[in-house]
Amino acid sequence: MPSYKPEYSESHALVVGISKYAKVGPLSNACNDANAVANALINLHGFPAANVTVLTDTAATRDAIRRSFLSFANGKVDIDARVMFFFAGHGYTIAGARKETGFLVPVDGDTADLSSLISWDDLTAGADIIDAKHVLFVLDACFSGLALTRKTIPLGSMRLLNDMLQRFARQVITAGKANEVVSDAGGSRAGHSIFTASILDAFDGFGRQPNDILTGNKLAAYVYEKVGQNARSKQTPHYGFIDGDGDFIFDVPDFAADESNDEKKGRDILIEVAPSATGSEENEMPGGIEETLKALIPDPKDRIKLDDFITRELRRALEKLAVENFPAQVDEKSKETLHERIKRLEDAVRDLMPVVMLLAKWGDERHQPIVETVMNRIAEAEKPSTGLVHLINMSWYPSLLLTYAGGISAIAASNYDVLRTIFYTQVHDEYRDTGKADPPLITALGYKTAQLHDVFKSFPGHDRHYAPRSEYLFRLLQPVTEDTLFLGRKYESCFDDFEIMFALSHAYASDSDWGPPGRFAWKQRSLRGQSPLDAMIARAEQQKNNWPPLKAGLFGGSVDRFLEIAKSYRESVAKLGWF
Repeated sequence: MPSYKPEYSESHALVVGISKYAKVGPLSNACNDANAVANALINLHGFPAANVTVLTDTAATRDAIRRSFLSFANGKVDIDARVMFFFAGHGYTIAGARKETGFLVPVDGDTADLSSLISWDDLTAGADIIDAKHVLFVLDACFSGLALTRKTIPLGSMRLLNDMLQRFARQVITAGKANEVVSDAGGSRAGHSIFTASILDAFDGFGRQPNDILTGNKLAAYVYEKVGQNARSKQTPHYGFIDGDGDFIFDVPDFAADESNDEKKGRDILIEVAPSATGSEENEMPGGIEETLKALIPDPKDRIKLDDFITRELRRALEKLAVENFPAQVDEKSKETLHERIKRLEDAVRDLMPVVMLLAKWGDERHQPIVETVMNRIAEAEKPSTGLVHLINMSWYPSLLLTYAGGISAIAASNYDVLRTIFYTQVHDEYRDTGKADPPLITALGYKTAQLHDVFKSFPGHDRHYAPRSEYLFRLLQPVTEDTLFLGRKYESCFDDFEIMFALSHAYASDSDWGPPGRFAWKQRSLRGQSPLDAMIARAEQQKNNWPPLKAGLFGGSVDRFLEIAKSYRESVAKLGWF
């Protein structure tokens, strides 16, 4: 390994933006994104204009991109140089026998002809023969198949600038993963994508204190958080290392390695390093998650702190739910392996359950967008695109857990506005018919998780239950619900009412007479008093359109529609033969 100096001797960049494609759909802002990034590198971060190559639209052919990128190779740049590659355009991913392979689509690319595309493997091979100590790829495209290492750095860690400058690094930041909708607009800056707008904000110093130094790691953490918070975002940025453990530095102080000035000779700069974009952090606020939320929810002035706190919890959960942790190509048939997988999925969202519970109990209209963000981001966490069906469906289980947790709490607090938000959060479905809107979460969960019946039936003690998933969740959620909400004997009735509301709302949303039956269904012919479903029907008949769920907009606010669905569903339950 060469001995690197604590400085950059050269700075180079290749910036590509393609809006008008020859053989695939156009984009609106890719060229704008590329030009703005190039200008920021030159005007804000010391890249000489002569060393920044910009290829847009017709100039961004496959041959031109490869030629420009490889111009940095074969000894053409110094070992103490930094090189940045930015691409705004279409990405394309295909699943192979062992892994996915990602491609960038040049202006003359055709996804039907892979030889016309630029594979990620070609780029990494090219980076391997570039002498520069630091190479950073920033890809504003949906993309997968990246073989990356996540190097988690604890929050508040301090490292010496010179140390990072003397370590080798190959880093990657992408706007989204395969099968995600990567927005070409809707960012904080007009005419730019959500992802690139966040990149430009970071370049301009947003989210940094004076004299704070921007690194590749900090850039990734900032973009991950801001893209995740954007209500229009349907994407999850991805970050990691191809190789090395240094860090790309955007702002290198003039005296970082100035040996000519005796006063500055030997000085170094201790800087705070952001956690990696999907890294975990210690809880910064005292009192634990529940006490922190109770302190932040009531006061509108704490809205930003609340949003930041929940975003950190989301990031932790999404890291645990990363698709590489739950592959669907493996043959997991044994009960023990399936049960261990379920437990790991539960662990991923364990800290989010009290979050949605407390938001559902105390939240008002100000908090509904936060609830929607939590439900949306977990539902749209990257899932296996190929593999065993039951393992793919199992990836929806964390969303089901949060729906139950928040729903039971909303029922207990009669906060039906939040319950409606949970049920009708829109989630992207890559298999939906072209032209149709994204479906509500409740319909996706109903169909995906109903197929897990046998998985939950395999747990000890659940083999004879009519509704094993329901019985399992009833016992799983009771301790955390009691700790957070202190429902006591009220827990069972709230659980049953939630499952009834879930089933009927699913029937309403899917325009059918079916919804997943829970443990309430075998109580339909109770020997003591009304069944839970009959009791709910009676309340609706008595209160009519003043019934709180209808006033919140569930079932279109119509008691007639609710009763039509509920009575039809009651007939369907009777046909199950559970009693």
